[in-house]
Amino acid sequence: NNGAPIRMEVVPNQGGQFESFSIAMANVQIINNSVDPGLSTIDIYSQENLITDNLNFRSGTSYLELPSGIETEIGIARGSSSGVADTLISITVSLRSNDNYVLVVQGMDDASLPSFKPLSNLFFESKLHAATGSNTEFITINGSPDLPQIDIKENAVINDYIIQDLDYGMSSGYSALPSSIYQIELQSSSSNAVVKTYSVDL
Repeated sequence: NNGAPIRMEVVPNQGGQFESFSIAMANVQIINNSVDPGLSTIDIYSQENLITDNLNFRSGTSYLELPSGIETEIGIARGSSSGVADTLISITVSLRSNDNYVLVVQGMDDASLPSFKPLSNLFFESKLHAATGSNTEFITINGSPDLPQIDIKENAVINDYIIQDLDYGMSSGYSALPSSIYQIELQSSSSNAVVKTYSVDL
């Protein structure tokens, strides 16, 4: 009714002002990996609140604080949306206090686009630090609709596959490698054809 927001508070036995409980929060990073030109920017809502405006394709937010311990709906709309009613896709999550998460927006809204894959969310728990200080830990995501399965091969330090048969829209889970400079091949799993090569400083 447009009054004060709902919250739990304590009335001290000696009287005076109410004392508020602190709200336990979690941290969520959101990434726009939708190849749909109509989603070159996206707006992000938590419940009915706009939390990120016009996030560009192949960009991510910083870690955003969202309430933990309750169900929270995160909605995705086209950039410059007029409100939460413009949401195209949403996900309801229950976050643990002080934990960290990543939400990747992928796929397409326009079904006429080549290699169409429906708009979807990939959500997983994330790390801020490697378990061993001399290592770098990373997650691989297959976000290319043109590559149903991918392999990742390293050719300089370990000379072996790091990831194999990773399906579109999926993540690999964390891999750990000693921090170094690696020569990486992105391959199509079906043909072993090299799609791209990269020099990666981990």
